[in-house]
Amino acid sequence: MAIRWDKFTIKAQEAIQQANELAGQHGNPEMLPLHLLAALLQDSEGIVVPVLAKLGVNGATLQAQIMERIDRLPKVSGAAAQPHLSAAMVAPVREHLLGRRRVAWLFRRQPECEREQDAKENSRKREKSLWSLRRSRVARDSTLDC
Repeated sequence: MAIRWDKFTIKAQEAIQQANELAGQHGNPEMLPLHLLAALLQDSEGIVVPVLAKLGVNGATLQAQIMERIDRLPKVSGAAAQPHLSAAMVAPVREHLLGRRRVAWLFRRQPECEREQDAKENSRKREKSLWSLRRSRVARDSTLDC
């Protein structure tokens, strides 16, 4: 499955591109989630730094720790230095795209008759579960009387 980058927001596309550039600058053969986090922390207009600050995390310290780890990653030079997505990055990206499809499917407009049928079915299920709950309570109470 090819990843369709146009399905991402502009900010997400920019963050992934920045992460890719960061991996390339450091000579890393793979773009890892670590690169993406570093790119998100470098974005002064983004939401990541303020959210981390509200959680009590010092963004500068975290950035320094991440850059230290990136410096320790394996390096490649030459023509093969163009980084590619690692398996650790591909799985969440695919899940995100599939999740968006699932969410879109859940919120699609249903015809009026389908909504009425769904409401009736949910009502029947609720009523059935209430009856089974009552029966179990009656059964439990009758065993306690003995």
